[in-house]
Order: sequence, then C-alpha cells, then structure tokens
Amino acid sequence: MHPTVTSAEWRKGSQWFEVQRGLAVGIVSDRRYYPVFREHCRPPCYVDEHYLPTVVAKLAPGLNANRSVTWVDWSRGGSHPATYKRRDVSLRLMERMRSGSECVYSSNNNRTTASSCFLFARKFEASALGRLLLIADAAKRWNWH
Repeated sequence: MHPTVTSAEWRKGSQWFEVQRGLAVGIVSDRRYYPVFREHCRPPCYVDEHYLPTVVAKLAPGLNANRSVTWVDWSRGGSHPATYKRRDVSLRLMERMRSGSECVYSSNNNRTTASSCFLFARKFEASALGRLLLIADAAKRWNWH
C-alpha cells in the first residue's frame, strides 16, 4: 500500500467504530485510501479492522481516541483472539477485564485516564452464557465509579 499508506500509518482496530458526522462523510467519500485497501487488503488484512482505523488516523488524527472499549484477549497469538468457554468464566476473569488494564487514551493530543476501561468483551462461546448470567448479579454490587 506504500506510498499511499506507510507502515508507520498502518492501524489495526476493532470492527466497532464511532465517528462524527463530518468524518463519516469524509470516509464514505474517500477516493484515495479505500481503492488501495480494496486492491491490496487480503487476509490477514481485513477492511473493517484496518481501513477504518487507518483512514481516521490519516484524515483526522486528533479525533482518534486511540483506545478500545472492548476487552479482547490477544495473548495466545494468531489472527483471532481467545474464545472464552464456560470453564473460563469466573469473577476473577471479570475483575481482570474490569480493572486489569491501564485505562489511558489520547484524544485531541491530550492524555486522559478513564475510570472504566472496557464496556464490552469478546469472544464467549454460547456455553459461557449461564455463568455470565450468574456473575451479573455479583457485578451489580461492583463500584463502577
């Protein structure tokens, strides 16, 4: 993708992405970067994980918070995150997701600390649902501030 997108400009992010209306117009009208991604982005490059973060960093770097609101465990390596099974789900795991990371992000060139790191988590097998629902009762008592 060089020289249109250099290695230093390459970004990877979540499929969950929020943008302001003006930036959204810039993204959907993009004729410079999307054609390059359309032509060259093949697995393990995925347009939803690479194009949006990269084009936002190119078009409006000051609007990028440079953080995720979704807990994802990439510690096992590979092109897909860990999938939690029923046996993996515990209060300890939920606590680690809730407060096990430094919650620092940047926005408009300001470094900010957040009290809650993640609002979502992925990936859970369907078999984990019962335990997640049991833990939900305990989570009601957590101090979220």
